[in-house]
Amino acid sequence: MTIIRFPVERRDHCASGATVEHPHHGLCEVLDILEDDPMRRLLYRLSDDAWVEADVRELEQVEEPVDEDIAAGLTDAFW
Repeated sequence: MTIIRFPVERRDHCASGATVEHPHHGLCEVLDILEDDPMRRLLYRLSDDAWVEADVRELEQVEEPVDEDIAAGLTDAFW
């Protein structure tokens, strides 16, 4: 198993729940970090509800992911 260490300033970059922009796919939401390749993300493309994969280096984070502590207090009415 390989351990990939991210610089401290990029550890939260493109975490699940973040809104990102991809040069070809446009605005997407990060769904998951792929287990077998931590540099790839499973994305939900907002323009047409498609799921795509992308390398984290191609993504620009637009909005931070919702903090889990805050999300735990949200109700379905919020969403």
